[in-house]
Amino acid sequence: MPKLDLSYIELHVHKKFAGENQFLLLKRSPERKIYPNIWQPITGKIDEGETTKQAAARELEEETGINDAQLYSVHRVNIFYVEPRDSVVLSPVFLALTSPLAPLLKREGNDITKLLLSSKEMGTGGEVRLSDEHVEYKWCTFEEACNMIHWDNQIESLKIINDALNDDKKFGKFIRL
Repeated sequence: MPKLDLSYIELHVHKKFAGENQFLLLKRSPERKIYPNIWQPITGKIDEGETTKQAAARELEEETGINDAQLYSVHRVNIFYVEPRDSVVLSPVFLALTSPLAPLLKREGNDITKLLLSSKEMGTGGEVRLSDEHVEYKWCTFEEACNMIHWDNQIESLKIINDALNDDKKFGKFIRL
């Protein structure tokens, strides 16, 4: 019987630029044993004694150098099978909003300040600094990202996120961490 593995996270990084949603994708190094050369959002393991929120923030900084994003729970868990370990992985999905204004955004009850969703240009979200796990990064439109991401379940997560970023009511259901 396969093992149940709860030690992974998935994190989609967003910025608003020229009025358009953009998402950060990372290309895995050709030296990686598992899934070399694929484009993906941030993924990573939860370290011993670490909360899921702490893991998401750590992976964001380790894999991109970004440390000032607003993190949100997307209310989605991806499920996948890892053959070498004969395990089924349940991976919670998160969103990181990057912006020079990110520290100014506030949550009021279940309503998010409209500043993020109405701003025409939110900046770059900071300079991206890759870890040795990845060899390239690209800020992509939603359509570009859907065409580049390798795994269908990650594309489905991105669709949920993109829909919410374009709908205040849906975005209000995300939980700010």
